[in-house]
Amino acid sequence: MLLTSLIFAQDHPQLTGLQVSYGKLYRGISLRWSLVTGATGYEVYRSDRKNGRVSRITSVADTVFLDNSCEPGVEYFYKVAPVFGSRRGKFSREKSGYRLIDVSNLYTLNSIIDKKNRKVAIQSAIVKRRLELIDEEYIGWLKIKFILFVSKPYFLNSKVIVLTDFDQFSTRNDQNTIHFHPDNENYALSFYGQRPFNLLKRTNDTELFNRLLRNSIAFCVYQGDVKIRDSKGRNKFIPQYEAIGLATQYYKYADNWASRTILFSSERDEIMQQVRKIEEESRD
Repeated sequence: MLLTSLIFAQDHPQLTGLQVSYGKLYRGISLRWSLVTGATGYEVYRSDRKNGRVSRITSVADTVFLDNSCEPGVEYFYKVAPVFGSRRGKFSREKSGYRLIDVSNLYTLNSIIDKKNRKVAIQSAIVKRRLELIDEEYIGWLKIKFILFVSKPYFLNSKVIVLTDFDQFSTRNDQNTIHFHPDNENYALSFYGQRPFNLLKRTNDTELFNRLLRNSIAFCVYQGDVKIRDSKGRNKFIPQYEAIGLATQYYKYADNWASRTILFSSERDEIMQQVRKIEEESRD
């Protein structure tokens, strides 16, 4: 798209004071700038590349604009020019910003549990052997329901969120670390703890280990945004979460999940201190 057919007005002053919100809002990217004396309006231009080719996205009469057509997380680069009738003034300096990605409502605990309604018939000898291997890991239905009851307030205020459906992940056995990688590149999730790796060492069953990770539900705390390069080559800021615990079952949707749940808790002191702070704030 060509910049504009308007004639440049080099004798008019350059627009100044452009401010662009940088990861402040979920609803869009906010722009504001200084009033240009004599301007009849302003044109807002945008690119998803630094110093890239810009396209006009809107014309406004005011000195503020909320860009809600931007893709969450993607860093956009803006220029604004004043308009004087049929003539366009000088562009502002380029400023960048991005819109926050919200995954807090991607899943709810109730929606996940509601799917666990299938009767499972155990048939193969391999499955029986694997279930026997993890039998000692179950925490029991009473304990899991108590944990869910106690943690419910944290989910309601989004201090802790749940994430699941992990098809891709990578592990660092030497660091007791698991990194989950969603296909849509909309968040990053890490878990730190020995117990999953101890289970792998004890059972020597990589397929079982991978299955339990794929089936897990992560209870997560927000750790800020991290910058990545997405599949289109753009800068993208995605929320970084750390799991305070992973709850998993051999059969992801089995109706007897409450009595067949394994819980892996984080062993990182920093994240547990953050959880204690959340607890204190909730009591206040």
